[in-house]
Amino acid sequence: MRVLQGYSSSPFTAVGSGATVDSEVAAEREAALDALMRPWREKYPETVLTATARQGRAQSLLLQASSEAGLLVLGRRDRLRSGPYTGPVVQAAVHHARCPTAVVPHA
Repeated sequence: MRVLQGYSSSPFTAVGSGATVDSEVAAEREAALDALMRPWREKYPETVLTATARQGRAQSLLLQASSEAGLLVLGRRDRLRSGPYTGPVVQAAVHHARCPTAVVPHA
């Protein structure tokens, strides 16, 4: 059985002065991730997928998740530049992830 997690690192509305995350916003983010993963759950029912919304920088969150992962898969969008381009999040993951990393271009 494989366990995969989907992460959303979009900024949350902070409550008070601490790092407390608005639970309503976190629930909305997790519901959106859950909807994105639904087709994959149906196609691969033996694979466990969990949607987790976290607050923070994408690089830090992905590197933290890589310590528990067997494979980190990242998407890459092609830009209107000449040649392939990878952004800072992909660069950080490729160089510092604690598991194998695959970078997949969006079609």
